[in-house]
Parts: sequence; C-alpha cells; structure tokens
Amino acid sequence: MPNASFLSSIKSTPLLAWVLLAGALILNQPCYAQFDEYQNSKWSVRNWQLDDGLPDNRITGLAQTENGYLWIATRGGLSRFNGTEFESIPLKYELGTVFNGYTSMIADGKNASQLWLSTFRETIIKLSKTEFKVYTRSDGVPGGTLMGVASDKYNDNYFLISNHLYTLKNDHVIRLNLEKEYKDLSVNALLIDENRVSWCSIGEHVGTLIRGVFNSKFKLTDSRIVICRAKEGGFWITSGKVLFRYLNNKEPTLVSNLDTDVLPTCIMEDSLGALWMATHAQGIYRYYRGTIENVSTSQQAIKCMLEDHEGNIWVGTTSGGLNRLQIKTLEFVGRKSGMPFESAVSVCVDTHNTTWVVSGTGQIFNNADTSWKETPFIKKLGILAPSCIVSDLSGNLWIGTRGQGLKQIQLDSQTTKTWNKTNGLFGNTIRAICTASDDSIWFSTDEPAYLNHISQGKLTVYKTPPGIRNIRSIAETADHVIYFGTSEGRIFTLRNNAVEVQSSIEEVSSRSIRCLAASADGSLWIGFSEAGIAWFRNGQVKFLTTKDGLIDNSIWQLAADKKNNLWVASPHGITRLSIDEVEAVLRREASQLHPYIFGSQDGLRGFQAQYGTSPTVCVDNNGNVYFSTSTGLVVAHPDRINSNPSVPSVVIESLTLDDRLLKINSDFKINSFDNSNAGMHLLHGVQHIDVPSSYNKLFITFSALQYAAAEKIRYRYRIDGIDSDWNELGLQKSVLLPQLGPGDYVVRVSASNEIGVWNTNTASLQISVGRFFWQTLWFEAVAVLLFTGIVIGIVRFVSFRRLKKELFIAEQKSALLSERARIARDIHDDVGGSLSQIKLISEIAQQYKSGSEYTDESLKQITTTATDMLKSLDEIVWAINPKNDNLPNLISYLGQYCVEKLRNGAIRCNLNLPDHPSEIAFSSEVRHNLFLVVKEVITNILKHASATVVKVTISTQDNQLLISIEDNGKGFELISKSTAGDGISNMAQRIQVIGGQFLIESKPDKGTQVNIKVPVNL
Repeated sequence: MPNASFLSSIKSTPLLAWVLLAGALILNQPCYAQFDEYQNSKWSVRNWQLDDGLPDNRITGLAQTENGYLWIATRGGLSRFNGTEFESIPLKYELGTVFNGYTSMIADGKNASQLWLSTFRETIIKLSKTEFKVYTRSDGVPGGTLMGVASDKYNDNYFLISNHLYTLKNDHVIRLNLEKEYKDLSVNALLIDENRVSWCSIGEHVGTLIRGVFNSKFKLTDSRIVICRAKEGGFWITSGKVLFRYLNNKEPTLVSNLDTDVLPTCIMEDSLGALWMATHAQGIYRYYRGTIENVSTSQQAIKCMLEDHEGNIWVGTTSGGLNRLQIKTLEFVGRKSGMPFESAVSVCVDTHNTTWVVSGTGQIFNNADTSWKETPFIKKLGILAPSCIVSDLSGNLWIGTRGQGLKQIQLDSQTTKTWNKTNGLFGNTIRAICTASDDSIWFSTDEPAYLNHISQGKLTVYKTPPGIRNIRSIAETADHVIYFGTSEGRIFTLRNNAVEVQSSIEEVSSRSIRCLAASADGSLWIGFSEAGIAWFRNGQVKFLTTKDGLIDNSIWQLAADKKNNLWVASPHGITRLSIDEVEAVLRREASQLHPYIFGSQDGLRGFQAQYGTSPTVCVDNNGNVYFSTSTGLVVAHPDRINSNPSVPSVVIESLTLDDRLLKINSDFKINSFDNSNAGMHLLHGVQHIDVPSSYNKLFITFSALQYAAAEKIRYRYRIDGIDSDWNELGLQKSVLLPQLGPGDYVVRVSASNEIGVWNTNTASLQISVGRFFWQTLWFEAVAVLLFTGIVIGIVRFVSFRRLKKELFIAEQKSALLSERARIARDIHDDVGGSLSQIKLISEIAQQYKSGSEYTDESLKQITTTATDMLKSLDEIVWAINPKNDNLPNLISYLGQYCVEKLRNGAIRCNLNLPDHPSEIAFSSEVRHNLFLVVKEVITNILKHASATVVKVTISTQDNQLLISIEDNGKGFELISKSTAGDGISNMAQRIQVIGGQFLIESKPDKGTQVNIKVPVNL
C-alpha cells in the first residue's frame, strides 16, 4: 500500500504538475526534478545528458584514473570524460563481440588502477594497464549486477553479484561457500579497508573476509547496511536510517538518526570530512558536523557518487544523466529564489550583520530573521523613492531619497530625523552616501551638486567646483581621506575645509566615473564608463584596461574584500582580481592580469549590475561581497574559492597524421585503442611518433584534466628548437603543427587554471620526421660526384665552344680574305682588262684623224667595252651585296641575265622558274660561283652553239637547287672529262667548291644540256 507521505504528496500536488507528469508518461520520457542556479542552496549543479555527448542518461558507474580522466559507465556504453567532451570507448572481445551497455562499474586498487564492469550478457570485464580480461558464463559468471569488488592483500578476489559473494579461482568465478548461519542471508556491502583486508556485511552482521572465511566483528539492527571507508581510518556505516562510525576494532558509535526520508543506498566521505548519502528516490544528502542537508540534483534516483581529485562531487543518476556538484561562490538572492523583490538598487550590512536592500520597487528589505521582509516601522514612514542606504556604527540607518532628502532612522529607539532643504540642504535628491571611519556621514545632493557632512548631529555643506552636475560615488581610503567621483570624470577631496581637485586624474581621462573603492593598502580604485580602472595613491595614477587583462573597459561596480582582492562588476560578469597581481602589472613586473571570471556558466545569465547611485556594492563582516543587480542581489563568498587551485595537468589525446587518427591511451589496455595507435611508442618515458617525410598534415588534440572550471582553462604550445616562446591558443584544445623538415622535434603543451597559473610539468610528444631519399648520405655523395662531373663537363663544353668560336672567327676572317681576294681578282680581270682594252683602243685611235672611219670604229669599241665593264662591275656588286643572299634574288638575277644576254645574241630564251621560291639563304660565295658558271654556259652558247632557242629551268627538289640550261645548237662530241676543255673543267671545279654537281650532255647536231645541282638547307 502507498505510505502516508506518498498520499499526502498526491493531495498537495497542483493540477498542472499532474498534467505535466501525465504528458511525460504518455511520451515515454523520463520526468526529472527541476533545479535552477537561483535556487536557495549553496550548491551549484551542472548536468550532462545525451545532448551533451553522454552515451546514455542511465549512469551505472563512475571512476577517476590516476591521470585525471573521468570514466562513466552507462547502460548505453562506456565513455571517458575530459571536462568538456565525452569520448566513447567501445570494448571489443576477441571473438568480435562489442559490449554496448553496462549494469555497473566498480573501481579497484589505488587511483582506480583496475576497473570491473558487468554487462547484460552475464559477463564481467577487467580493465588494467596490462590486462583486458573478459569473464563470461563459461567462466562461471552468474546473471545479475556487480555490486562490489575486493582484491585484498592475500591475493584473493571477491565479487558481490546480486547480493551474493563469489571468488575468483584460476580465472573461474565460484560462489563462496559460507558457513551455515550466513548461507541464506543477503550480502549488501563488500569493500577493502586501509590495511587491504576485505570486509562485507551479511544480513545484520559486519565482518572480515579472509581466505574465503567470514568473521563477524559486530551486528547491527537493520540488514540494509551500506559501508564506505573513512578518511581517518575505519568506516562510515548506515544501517537502515541510522548513521554509525566504526574505528579501531571497537563497537560502532552512533552518529545520527537520519530523517525518515533518508534511506542511503550508497555513501561516500569527501576530502573535507563530509559524508554524502545517495538514495533511490529521495536524492542526495550531505552530513557535515552534525548538520544534514539535501542537495538538489537533476533526478532524485541516485545510482553512484564520486569525489574527483579537485574536490568536485560527481553524481550518477538512474536516468537523469551526470551531475557535478560544487559549492557556490556566487549566491543569488531575488524573486527566482523566493525573495520578495525583483531587483536591488542599493545594499548595506549593519553592525549586526543584517543585510538591508533598497529594491527596484522602492521598498526596503532586510534578512534579520533569516527571511527577507520589510520592517514595519520603516514601512509606516512611507518613504518614497529611496535611492541609497548605509548604516553607521551607532546603529543608525541612513536612507537617501529622490525628493525627500536624507532619512536618519534609529532602529533600537524607532526614532527618525529628516535632513532636507528646510534644515540646511540645497537639494532633496540624494545620490551617494558614505559612512566614514569616525562614524560621520558624507553624502551628496544633485543639481547643483553639493557635498554634505553630518557629524554628531551637525550639518556642514560644501560647494563643488563649477560644472559638476552630480556626485556618483564616495569612498574613504585607509589614510582617512574622503574622495568623491563625478559623472564628468573628476575626482576631488576636502583639505582644510576646501575642495581640492585631483587634476592628475583629469589629465589622463575625462570619462564618466561610475564607482569608487578603497583597499587596505591605501589605494583608491576608480571605475570609469569606458576607460577601465584607475589606481590612485600618493598623487600617482595608473590605468588598467582590457589590454592588461580586464574583461571589460566599462566598469559598473568595485569592491575590495578582506583578502586583498578587488571585485569588479562589468557587462561580461563579475571578476576577482588579486591586488598584489594588479600592482605587479602596474609596476610592469608582470605583463598580464589573470582575473578569476564569473560569467554565464556561473549563473550570471542576463547580468546587469546597478550604478549611478552609491553604495551599490558592500562587504559584510565575514568578507562576503554583495552586488546590487537588476535581478536581485548577487553575493560572492570569497572563502568558498580555492585560493590555491590546482594547476591542470595536460594529456595529449590524439594525433591526426594526414587522414590517419592515432589515439593515445595511458589508462588501460583496450583493444579499440590498441588498434588505432600503431606507430606510437614510448621513448625514454615520452610519447614518440615516427612521421614520414612525405606527410602533409599533423594535427594534435589535447586536454587539461581539470573539472572545476574546465571551460576557463587556457592552452599554449611550443616546439623545442623552433619556437623561442610559447604560442598562445586561448581556449582551443587542438593545434595544426607547421610543416616540419627532417629531424627530431619535441612538442610541449601547457595549460593554465582559472586564475592564470600555468603548469610547469608540460605534456610532451616527440616527433621524428624522416628524410626524403635525396636527403640521405648516399644520395648526397652521388650528388657531389654528379655535380663534379657536370662542372667538368660544363668547363669542357665551354672550352670547346670557345675554341669552336675562335675557329669560326678564323674561318670568317679567311673567308673574308678570300672574298676580298676574289673581288680584287674579278675587278682586275674584268674591269682591269676592259680598262686596258679601252686604253689601247684610245691610243690607236689617236693616231688617226678625227672623223675617220677607224676613229669611229674605235669609239664604238670603247663604248661596247665600257658597257661590258659596267655589267661586270654590276655583277661583282650583286655578288657581294648581302641583301641578295637568298634563293628568290638568285633565281631572279640568273633568269634576268639569261634573258638579256640571249636577247642580245638574237636567241630566244624560254624560262621555267618557280612561282614562290622559299626564302633560303645563300652565301655570296655560292651565288658568285653559280652565276659565273651560268654566265660561262650562256657565253659558250652564244659563241659556239649557233642555237636559236635556249631553255633555262630552275627548281628545288630534295634539298637541292637544280639549274638546267638546254640549247638546240650544233652540239659537240663529249668523249671524256680528260678531253674536255679548260672552260668545262673550270665550271665543274667551281660547282664542286660549293658542294654541288656539274653535268654536261652534248651530241653533234643535237644541242647541249648543262645540269647543275647544289645542296640547300630548306
């Protein structure tokens, strides 16, 4: 039957909740307990589910290995978590079986050096660095869930499977044969103590298990027993709903009777000494120093728990995913957490440590009775539009208003006094108030801005410099100097009852001042609208901006806590700065600030801090910092921040070499990893990989295994021998390495924690890049020899080329000399002979009288000789003119000569010439010899042939120039070359000189034919 609490919960459940629950059941979706960062709890909850990469929302086991990885077993598979990403780990059996779901996972050994997993297939899997072992039904594994494992100092291995004890003998699982009185009792707990002795609970008995024999040490009243080891030795034990402590072999000590709803199924002591108790349906509870509290999670059904190396609490739920529990540094007070106000405008804490808030709706609340409410006396006063609030050491509450002046309220006597224009003020709108160390009150009034001071009931008013509309903030430094900041960006103070402007600040910035804060070292901190933060002390001023590490240049609120930290509220969240580090940056002893940043991941969604009045932020007697925001109060607890957070260790997770993925696993021997890391090996304790010279891409992924603030970890890398300094990567967890030449390299990766401290123990990867064949020694030797041979060949070639050139020049000179000699010879033979003939004829003609017949004949001969001489001279000029060194000009000249010469001899000339002869080059020597031979042939025809027709044919064929001259004259008998005349021999010789052939055919009365063949370069 349903119990009473269940029935009462049904009656009190709103109708809408039942509608939502019915909808969830219809859709077959799990219904989770709702939780919010704004809940009234000091614990923050981060939940990971399927959408975040978790294999399954049903968690069955948690463990953290020595290197820091978090291992999560689920009903949908096994995964490894690095703080931001889940990596699925498929476990493969030798026969090819892949295990996809696990009913439990138990960590065994120091730092979880062994993991034991049970599956749905009556299988137990053992994972260690050296062994991947699978025990199946054939090995004696029964059906059921693995609930506990114990490997003791006697080398005995015990399993708790579905409330029964088993042992491992010769790789076979055997049920333990207990004594008769224990044989039928249920076993609920199995573990190892600090001396590595196995303990278990059987029924109501708790005792040791040695060599398979159970020895009862004590008996409890409830068999629902849960046990965990205590940090200081012994055990924590819950028996039903009672908590015990067992130590030093004494009887268990009663610690506490738990609430009726608390029935633990799993317990764990954390590093602070607090005991965590998980239940099947009531969530998780924390017991610490006599106080028990319920900590909300994503689901009330808890399966397992774990504390990691940093002190974070991890909770695996039955179907609500994975939860991380952390104590909140920021506490949210507003309507979402059940408070009666939506926003806070001003805040202060009185001497009784009571917090007072001016809400955005114009109400004044306090938490004097642990709950937020209005004070009836103040409510009756009907204060309109309160703007700011402070308290003094005498128990007075001072409330500034917009239009009603300043209200002084004595809470103990419930008396009030109003300060306004009627008793000395120049305005009724109060913008800023400050309680001085001497318990006097400083405040400002608006437009025009005046300074006001109340001490021992006496009001003093000070006029401000011209041009000041309002004073936004007031602060007192450690040397008891009061500073005032204005919306015009001016800072001034009072000295000798006169306003003194700090011109050194005005000269640097004219931005609007939003807030002031003073620290214990005497410094004044100034927050500007767009100029960052100014530090002012002893007349010196220096600025900090985003270039120095601030997350914003627009500052909303500033406060200095009691641990020498500066708290800054700005558009991107709340940051905590170490004042020692800030001053190191200002002195240029450090290059960058490392602020502790609280952003949206810490619950500051839609964060908007208040500014414009003062105070909007305050520090209470315990050092907690209160920020007024548009969604209520944000309370920072500096004592909850680990002042010495661990520096994250870095692990290199995988490499991608071109298209090949190499995974790195240093936890356990896993088949799926072993098959993907071929090529990786340890060299002197460092991961090493050999890379071929022809690789194109080398991509490395890594992670810093820190879970408290994984999203705030920054990375950098360096390649020894290449990089002189670190390469900053920011939040990026991977890097594409530059192309590396042949050789050995060491890649180092470092990470910093949330406050910017970098680890010195870097992760290293040694890379050996191979050489191309042309970079080997043998190739270099061959290349040297080949180069030497090439050099010798080039020198030889150049020498021969130079010699050939010199020979060519010599030949050119010889040809030139020959040509000059030929021209001289031709001129001497033709022109000289003609001139001699003219001279002889002229001398003979002079012996006769003028007009005589012989004289006239002589003159005709002179004329004819001179004409022939001119033609000869023209022939000489044609032969030596380089413009005629081509086939078309040669053919044209020869044809023209034949026609003219034969016409003068009354012989018809039939020419057969090519239409478009090729532009083939001919030297002047070739042209001259051809012309002389043709000329000689034509002359012989005219003198001896008695021909009437001459046929001249010029053509090119087979790279040869063919000239054929045929007449129809009387011919002659050509017996042999030896009988030929000198003329024929001379012609043949000329053609042979230019590499041609000269052929002559003739028969009496049948004419003569001369054929000339000269090679040409077509």
